[in-house]
Amino acid sequence: MTRDIHAYIETCWRPGLVEGADGWSSFCGRLWLGQCNTLFDCLAGACGGPAKPLFEPRGVPNDMSWAADGDYLPSWHVPSWLTIEELEMVYAYYQSECKRLYQEDSVSNKPIEAVIAAMKALESDGSTVTRFVFWFGFSVSTNRSS
Repeated sequence: MTRDIHAYIETCWRPGLVEGADGWSSFCGRLWLGQCNTLFDCLAGACGGPAKPLFEPRGVPNDMSWAADGDYLPSWHVPSWLTIEELEMVYAYYQSECKRLYQEDSVSNKPIEAVIAAMKALESDGSTVTRFVFWFGFSVSTNRSS
């Protein structure tokens, strides 16, 4: 079995900016971020490895988007969410942990870099705020031979 992340970028209009506009919405649906146990540990301690989470898991937000809410099951593990600033901190921490644990000189994770870039772009004009909502589940990998 492998650990999977269920992740969403959610956006919300800044309070008071647009009359009658409230609530969070999913930017593009569920994201595929690969399977990286060290990153999952840095995000929420999801895999029990040597890297510890930078922020304690917060649970799912009470006001999460319809798309994320429809995907969430109470049996999923370590649900949480992060602001763009927190996600950037976790990514820097992930890179330093990979260097420390695995003696890797250059560490990158393109899916997380893309998430950070998208969140920055969505917030760039000041009209919206974003958050990264996530939790973990398991999938069974099958080894099929032809």
